Amino acid sequence: MKAVVVSLHRSATRSTVAHLQQLGLRTTHYITQDSKREFRRAILGRETDLDHVFSVIAPALAGYDAAGDVPVPVLYRQFEARYPEAKFLLVTRDPAAWAKSVREHIGARPFAAPEKVQYWQYFPNRPERIGDLTDDQLVAMYWEHTARVEAYFNGRREKLGVFPIDAPDAPQRIAAFLGIDGKRPFPHVRHDEKKRTPLRRLAESVARRLFPR
Repeated sequence: MKAVVVSLHRSATRSTVAHLQQLGLRTTHYITQDSKREFRRAILGRETDLDHVFSVIAPALAGYDAAGDVPVPVLYRQFEARYPEAKFLLVTRDPAAWAKSVREHIGARPFAAPEKVQYWQYFPNRPERIGDLTDDQLVAMYWEHTARVEAYFNGRREKLGVFPIDAPDAPQRIAAFLGIDGKRPFPHVRHDEKKRTPLRRLAESVARRLFPR
């Protein structure tokens, strides 16, 4: 493992992983999607046991050079213990914009098990839905995650790189941090809207009305 993206989901994790791929790394984004039922069944009920969660996904990680998205962001201790040579990337964005983005992304559905791994590290009351949290709580979570990651690496700049997503030289800085010669622009990758059929969009709209935040 050469690079671990410890940005919270909806912090350009997909674009960051795509950038790492174009730099020549073998990447995985949202690794629990590779075998949804197997991973999620193994995680279910033990979402706050980070050592267990890491042990569940560890076999699948062996074939990759880089990983990101839930539950990766809160597993930095476990990643460093297993891969001491790895470097960690924290891509930052405006916290208020992040809170808005996660609300739109998750909607009214319950948290998936990998999402619980992330959110429950910051909310001991274990909310089941994003609607159980206020915007202020989400913003506070964003800042707390950033603070925890930076405190853990404690100034070890060779291990943790922090990159504002709106910085024009972010792609070059990430490549340089990893010791890779790369000058390609940052790919802005979004979920494929075509997968959201009209029926699904209607269902999501109804769900938002039935379960307002």
